[in-house]
Amino acid sequence: MSGPERDALIWASMGKSVPEISEEMHLPDQDTIFLLESARHKLGAANWTHAVVLALRRKLIAI
Repeated sequence: MSGPERDALIWASMGKSVPEISEEMHLPDQDTIFLLESARHKLGAANWTHAVVLALRRKLIAI
């Protein structure tokens, strides 16, 4: 998983919305969605929340 994908998941784990994550990462919303979807796919998650849980369990991110 890339650094930006991890960063997007960390922000998502804090309950941030796509526009909020985009603002924090200085990205367009479409790029943020791409990062979250890419992370979700790589983790084999059903949705973004599931991706956060899997990343936490696998110690790929910490909060």
